[in-house]
Amino acid sequence: MERKYWYVLMHINGWAVREGEGILAAGAARQFRTKEEALEFARFCARAAHAATGALTGVRIQGSDARWREGWSYGLDPVAASG
Repeated sequence: MERKYWYVLMHINGWAVREGEGILAAGAARQFRTKEEALEFARFCARAAHAATGALTGVRIQGSDARWREGWSYGLDPVAASG
């Protein structure tokens, strides 16, 4: 089962959240003035989708330097952690 992600991305006028199922998420972006607002919205969407469907969901975050940061995941990860 593939995880559905909400991506928090830099945008020309602030930050945006884009929904998708892979790194090239094609869903429509919703814009926000601050990164914190975008993160709050993305986390809400991911938690709600997991609660409603039981699907694996997550939030990926792009830093201001365009590198990907740690995010959040909801649901059991299909890959067992080692150690």
